[in-house]
Amino acid sequence: MHMDAFRHYAKLAATHPNKPKAVFIEINPAGLTDITHPFLYFRADSMTIYGMLHPWARPFLHPLAVFRHPMTKPGGSMQDYYRTPVRFRKQVIGHLHEYGWNNPKYRKITTAHQREKILTRYFCEPKSTNFKIRAIGEIARTLHSADIPAFFYVTPVDLEFCSQYWPGLFAHSIHEKVNVVSAQLEGTDARLIDMSFDLPHSAFSYADYPNEHLKLVGRGHVAQVLADASKDLF
Repeated sequence: MHMDAFRHYAKLAATHPNKPKAVFIEINPAGLTDITHPFLYFRADSMTIYGMLHPWARPFLHPLAVFRHPMTKPGGSMQDYYRTPVRFRKQVIGHLHEYGWNNPKYRKITTAHQREKILTRYFCEPKSTNFKIRAIGEIARTLHSADIPAFFYVTPVDLEFCSQYWPGLFAHSIHEKVNVVSAQLEGTDARLIDMSFDLPHSAFSYADYPNEHLKLVGRGHVAQVLADASKDLF
């Protein structure tokens, strides 16, 4: 959830006649910057099927390729869809059926691309002037003033996988973000629960992609940690 939504919720909860017993705020260490980075490895301008955008297909596209669907009417067959031209630097380099799920060659990206992906996702400097960082402090103070227990929890990241590409530096970047978040909570009763490095690589759903998508065992771990931390309130 965007931190701005949490900020508005905190204001509502603080003034509501039936205040919540506790509020849990998720902190994604990959989302603490106000900057939206362009993709460095591929660009999907328009990938349509039956008139709808399908972002699920984007990780499997050719790096830097631009897909444009030429159908002139709503709908269309899967055969039409797979004949979608693939353009690279304005030149047609093939058709959709040659890429994505249909060709294992494009299911993984190069080491250089993976390093860049991790870099742009996790290495942005978490400045205290960023809106999202300031919003964390505002949320903590708002809930503190209303005597509502607040738990800010840092979601797990795949340390084992990402450290293969940025040994030492990846862990340092995450620690830096956690410290910035912790500083925003000073002077309040809000509690910071850091689960960033709790889980092994096997607990994450998608291999070969820096992510916070957890398998059932990973989600169970997060739920148990939060339950243990707040058990005296319920």
